[in-house]
Amino acid sequence: MYALDQDKGYLIIDHAMLDEARWEEQEFHQLAMANLQRLGVPVRTQELGGSRLHFISPQDGYAASRILLPGLLDRYDRQKQGVMLRIKTP
Repeated sequence: MYALDQDKGYLIIDHAMLDEARWEEQEFHQLAMANLQRLGVPVRTQELGGSRLHFISPQDGYAASRILLPGLLDRYDRQKQGVMLRIKTP
């Protein structure tokens, strides 16, 4: 699902809107991911009770969207100590 940020709210983009604008879904997805990558991924790391916590919490409203970035979760999964990677989104 995609949404267009319109300052005071969001417009959910559906297939009919993509068709009307003559956008292919894959092309639109690539554009959305490129926009997301440009935002960067500011991370704050903290040790708590023997666990390493990584906080991705920029104040731009797109913190949860960043977990969709290719390779981001894989990177943290490779760095984990133990058997489980847990993810929490705002």
